[in-house]
Amino acid sequence: MFRADSKERVPDERFRGMNPAFVKQVWEKRRKTAAALRAQQLEEFERQEKANATYEDIVAKYRVITATGENQVDRNKAKQIISEGARATGFRIEDIKGPRRYRPLVKVRQALIARVYVECPHLSLTQIGREFGGLDHTTCIHAVKKLGVHHSQTGQLRSYDTHPKAA
Repeated sequence: MFRADSKERVPDERFRGMNPAFVKQVWEKRRKTAAALRAQQLEEFERQEKANATYEDIVAKYRVITATGENQVDRNKAKQIISEGARATGFRIEDIKGPRRYRPLVKVRQALIARVYVECPHLSLTQIGREFGGLDHTTCIHAVKKLGVHHSQTGQLRSYDTHPKAA
């Protein structure tokens, strides 16, 4: 006999009045799905950890190559070019790398930037600027263009004739 004061034992009040066996099946299915999702997330996390470890190994190897690679040789050559230019012109290295804008000094600095640009092709304009005391790369572009040694990415010299000659 059914009593009005008795309550059904249902895990959630939303399922009150539903077949308890059905509710139990639904909750079992949800638990299994959640466990499968957790297992999948754990596998993905482990895969990411393995990939990150591989990435870190690659980065570590790259750092070793960069420290002893061509750029290091080019930087030493850039320093050598700067010191040779300082000796030949009578300016100090500190002056060449410094912020002074004394016209003869600027001309020497631009000539040395152009020489480094030509003789050290692996150095970017930013790296060349750093070698000259932290100059901006646009300053290096100006020096290289002014002396006519700026080349394109294909290796051909670029021409910057802004005033064509009259015939």
